[in-house]
Amino acid sequence: MYYNNNMKNLLRALLIVTAVTAYAQAYKFNNGGPYVSCVTSTSIMIAWQTDTQIYDNYVDYGPTSAYGSTKTGPAGWIIYDDQYMQYTKLENLQPSTTYHYRVRADLLTSGDYTFRTFPSPSSTAKIKIMITGDNRGTGSVTHFSKIMLKMVTEDPDVMLHVGDMTSQGEGAPGDAYWRDQYFTPISSVASRTWMAPTIGNHEFQGSDASNPDEYPLHYMNYFVLPSTDNSGNRGSGERYSFDIGSVHVISLAWGGAAGIWDTHVGGPHWDGGYDSPQYAWIKSDLAAAKARGMKWIVGIGHYPYLNIEGGHVPLWGKEIVGDLFEKYGMDYFFYGHAHCYTRFSPVKYLQPPDWGATAYVGGTIPPLKYDPTGVRYVLAGMAGAPQDNAFAENSSLGAFVAGGGYTTAALSTTTAAARYPSYMPNNAFGYVMLEIDGDTCTYKAVRDSDWAVFDTETFCKTNAQQKSISGSVKD
Repeated sequence: MYYNNNMKNLLRALLIVTAVTAYAQAYKFNNGGPYVSCVTSTSIMIAWQTDTQIYDNYVDYGPTSAYGSTKTGPAGWIIYDDQYMQYTKLENLQPSTTYHYRVRADLLTSGDYTFRTFPSPSSTAKIKIMITGDNRGTGSVTHFSKIMLKMVTEDPDVMLHVGDMTSQGEGAPGDAYWRDQYFTPISSVASRTWMAPTIGNHEFQGSDASNPDEYPLHYMNYFVLPSTDNSGNRGSGERYSFDIGSVHVISLAWGGAAGIWDTHVGGPHWDGGYDSPQYAWIKSDLAAAKARGMKWIVGIGHYPYLNIEGGHVPLWGKEIVGDLFEKYGMDYFFYGHAHCYTRFSPVKYLQPPDWGATAYVGGTIPPLKYDPTGVRYVLAGMAGAPQDNAFAENSSLGAFVAGGGYTTAALSTTTAAARYPSYMPNNAFGYVMLEIDGDTCTYKAVRDSDWAVFDTETFCKTNAQQKSISGSVKD
């Protein structure tokens, strides 16, 4: 009897261990583990994905790996098939401070990670911002992974992605595209540094790409982004903004097709014009940023604002928001779509655009002029997608007027080298880094073949209207 009882107890124990082991094996962190988002000077979002719904979610955090504090997060929600998303918001943190953290999700426990909070708003602390994008496609993984590994040593405060994170954002199976082309490459750095994205046209593409009312479900489910009122609520980050020290960053919803997305979210390059929700939001957001005393404004969107590359025409209707960029002092606006690099000289419109309240169709688009206090537009589709030719000529660019610019006719009659005063093209893979220190911004474009800085400029704001500029470019 004693022997039989012992055998029963042993078998029972083995069954429990087997069940627990199988249960644990069914749980795993997907897509490279935790990743951070919605960073501020006093808070951060920690997000992670699993293939099983998790109800008990915790983040342990503190100044050392001993942690000391724990925050409970909500239950996971399904994002597609059997894939689930979880997140936890940590609050009441100290500015410019490094924290350790780990995730506990039922039987899962992550390793130890670190993150650093942003400096206080309006702080004059030095800020490093990395910008790249257009890594979509299987052939891009080598370049994109290499660039992300470089960020481990570069250690920027935030990374900005100008869209097209995957070739088939709504493709089947969508998790494979996102895992292989985006989450795996960024896993080397995403646990500690926020990759703040903007949506590209490929985030819409996939099995339902012919539907004009398609919606980028994967993009909206994968990213916990600030809402348009910066409350950090999930699912409200189609367009968003945030402050990092003295820098205000704005991400615009410039990707996708006509229909529900662009009518209710995007524009003003579609039919909404001045009445579009995005136009009103941009105006309100930039006005509020200037009222708060933000010294620098950096923007990202996917479609090109200016582009000499022949395969991707500039954004339709861009002049409408160009007025706002100029009025509220946009310093840099970065975009992708074309897979190359071009930095344009700072420009303004020769006179304010004059067209109807709903669209500029039929109106006269005013020429741009060189102006050192103008907006610097930068094409930064450098993260690995099949390269386009940065030196190709796009006749739809429009005319620059005298004073450091060029005309459309000059595009076909002068060499690329002769046009360098107007723009700096290059076919490099790589990234752009902004280093902002008080009144001075140092701009560097870096190629991944040898990590050389191939384009650089420095400008200093002695006041809101005056900028002194110096720079260089090399092949």
